[in-house]
Amino acid sequence: MKLGRKVNSLASDIQKILIFSDIQFPYLDKPSDEALNELIVDWQPDIAVLNGDGIDFPTISHFEKDNRMSRFSDDVLGYKEYLQKKNRLLPKKARKHYNAGNHEDRLRKYMNEKASELVGLEELEIPNVLGIRDMGWGYTPYYDPMSEASAPGLDLGGLLVTHGYNVSKHSGQSARASFEKFGGSGVMGHTHRLGAYYHTNYRGNYVWLEAGCLCVLNPFYTVSPDWQNGIVAGYIVPKEDDKPARFDIRQVPIVHGKMMFEGKRYG
Repeated sequence: MKLGRKVNSLASDIQKILIFSDIQFPYLDKPSDEALNELIVDWQPDIAVLNGDGIDFPTISHFEKDNRMSRFSDDVLGYKEYLQKKNRLLPKKARKHYNAGNHEDRLRKYMNEKASELVGLEELEIPNVLGIRDMGWGYTPYYDPMSEASAPGLDLGGLLVTHGYNVSKHSGQSARASFEKFGGSGVMGHTHRLGAYYHTNYRGNYVWLEAGCLCVLNPFYTVSPDWQNGIVAGYIVPKEDDKPARFDIRQVPIVHGKMMFEGKRYG
């Protein structure tokens, strides 16, 4: 008796989606990032979202300074090279989007506090400083919860990808807070953790994921933080007419620079 047909390839309306964040250049974890590069080349996502805190901007931070710290210009040029490499690895037809995080927002805060004369110069806005739009990426500024006029991130027809602004003590708690703030389903960065929160009510089934990080797990400014390297990847059927997007996404832990996804090893 024939029970069904074998599916050998993706349906034409299903797209591969990759979400990664919290690289905090120059403090990226190089083995984890190389594993990500291998996945990009092999898997070839249709949608890629860099979900904030790509660059750390340590030289203009209020926090403790690294005594090995490079110059502001070195960090910017190095990070632009990082983005250019990702651009070369991603498919030419891929949709690419950059959600700024609170670390990118350090440049705006620095100018407001110490160089207000420069505020308003387009050349000093993040998309131009980092060359994001020149590389073909969409861009959303950092979401400031005190300003309801700002967009929280990239809304993919019911799946919200936002950097996030809240950090709770345990894995999954920040995901829950994001559900309570925004509703629906989504993916957040910011916490440097892998975590999940699922919720079902009469309106439907929802999930919020914390996407981990790609930065080093032993930074100079703290000891043994509760962080995990990782990304989020999976599949999405974009929103059509009055139907919300459907998706199957999951966290992919990266442990000691290695990860497994869909039965393959990377790193």
